[in-house]
Amino acid sequence: MPAVLAASALMGIVGFVFCAFSTWMLFQQRVELAVRTLQGAYVEEIEQSLLDPETKRQIVEEIETLTADLQRGKYEDWQAAGIMQNLQRLPLLQWGELQAVETFVRESDFEDREEYLRHYSQLKRAVEMRLATAMELDDVLQPVRIEDPSRPRGYRLRRPLTEAAVAEVAHRSRLVAKRESIPNESFEEVDFAKIVQEAIEQGASENR
Repeated sequence: MPAVLAASALMGIVGFVFCAFSTWMLFQQRVELAVRTLQGAYVEEIEQSLLDPETKRQIVEEIETLTADLQRGKYEDWQAAGIMQNLQRLPLLQWGELQAVETFVRESDFEDREEYLRHYSQLKRAVEMRLATAMELDDVLQPVRIEDPSRPRGYRLRRPLTEAAVAEVAHRSRLVAKRESIPNESFEEVDFAKIVQEAIEQGASENR
């Protein structure tokens, strides 16, 4: 029994050291991991998103510039981690879906059309102020999504959209805005490409 306990303790120590070493190695390779992520899935997801063409072009250019800067050593590992963390919080793909919902509502003659658009504008304002993240927009947009196992994220935008679905998105948008004390009014159109640029700059300048 003592030998078994000693062996178990030794194996535990070895496992702990291995995990610690693995974590340290990953910590030291965050620039490389960031480059792989950006070059792999990230750009492809942007190009396949529902973002309007101009916003999509600007964001792809921003990400390509970021990737080149990472490869030439402009950023340290801790900066790469901060940048990727900020990018992951941004509702990149969700923004395109919200744009598609807005376009549908603008082209419709719903009685409450202006109210819906106002609440979408409030939600965009919350994103601009970094008060609403990708996770929260996933919840807001759930009514206009349907499951699709063939898609990488397991869902796609419902086609055709219905007033009931976009009305529920507006309702959820209003709840997020109310929680974050966003005034119940329409705001100037948000430049999402600029939000991405600012997120990169902020991630690179945050303290370790």
